[in-house]
Amino acid sequence: MFWLILYVAINIIATIIMYSTGELIGDTKGNQVFDNSMLLLAMVSVISSYVVICYFLFKLFKKVRVTKIQVYNEIGTHNKLGLIILVSQISFLFFNYINGVNIAGGNNIRTDSIFAIFWALFPVDALFLIYYAVARDSKYFKINLTAYLISSIARGWAGAFLIVIFMEFCRLYRSKSIKFRYVLFATALLLLFYPVLNSIKFYVRLGMPDGGIAQFLDESYLSSIYHGVLHLIERIQITSVLVEVIRIKDTLGDAFSSGAFSPFWHEGLHGIIYDRLFDIPKKFPLSVAFTEYGSFNWVFEVGNWNTNTSLASWFFIAPSLSVFYVFYILLICFFSYFFMMKISSKDSAKDLLWLSWLFYVIPPWFGTFIQFIYALIVFLFLKILISNIYKKRAV
Repeated sequence: MFWLILYVAINIIATIIMYSTGELIGDTKGNQVFDNSMLLLAMVSVISSYVVICYFLFKLFKKVRVTKIQVYNEIGTHNKLGLIILVSQISFLFFNYINGVNIAGGNNIRTDSIFAIFWALFPVDALFLIYYAVARDSKYFKINLTAYLISSIARGWAGAFLIVIFMEFCRLYRSKSIKFRYVLFATALLLLFYPVLNSIKFYVRLGMPDGGIAQFLDESYLSSIYHGVLHLIERIQITSVLVEVIRIKDTLGDAFSSGAFSPFWHEGLHGIIYDRLFDIPKKFPLSVAFTEYGSFNWVFEVGNWNTNTSLASWFFIAPSLSVFYVFYILLICFFSYFFMMKISSKDSAKDLLWLSWLFYVIPPWFGTFIQFIYALIVFLFLKILISNIYKKRAV
């Protein structure tokens, strides 16, 4: 509940900032708020999405009973999974370094390496997060976590730290180890070091230019902290982009009707496979296509980055698909719940599931969420396979 309130509060604060300045923030920074009533509509739509999905729907699904798979020698199975994921993370890190791919903000960079197919079928980041949620006591956990954070930093993605903070916060909260002074101290540390982390992120994304990370800091470090807090608000809130979506909803609706970008149900591995099988040209999802139609204050190559259009965006772009859209959201959320509960019914597993809805469904990153569901299936398969090997050896 704390994190839900936090995300809702950040969107409210962002709305107040935009209302008072008359200017959008975040990815759409520099654009004027064209209508205050639309700003309010966007905020209400975003907050409603958070509350409906991350509170009411999640609470409803928690009442559904799913039988967890029976595993022989679960400790040994988790240790073997941890070793497999560790080797995979290290290999993935070297693959990205050698080929210069999978860097945040570099979506147009591709490689012809045959190993790229393997990493698409073996989503190691998502597999580690599932391992984190269900096997934190594994002897390979700490080194796996270190590898995950190093890999994330090397790709210019700071969101990994937020995931770790969330997971550890939930664990400590349940054990009643959370004290207000600890939260205050941790928050102060985050604000103090965030400018450095953010500078490292941009330094990596821009190809490590001359001048080091210092060039991304303000002359005054206090000023860097202030802009760091503002940047956190801008990155977490999704209200501003929805305002822009509402402004050009007719343009986006016409583009979608003409097939200019892919529908929400086509995002993900299944859509890629379908296109390859029938030799269909690749189309951008809404999160990428929007960067072509929206108004931004910098020059970029379309396809090189994406943005959070928010879950409510499709209701404005294709209102005739609203019923099917709601059904699709319910379906993929249920699949994620079902497969996670088959793997583990631990509270930490539910924590990660909830976070995946917050991070992937609300923005919405349907392609990433489908990948997460696929990773759950892969993890479940590996867990059953390793368990059966242990069982046969014991006979």
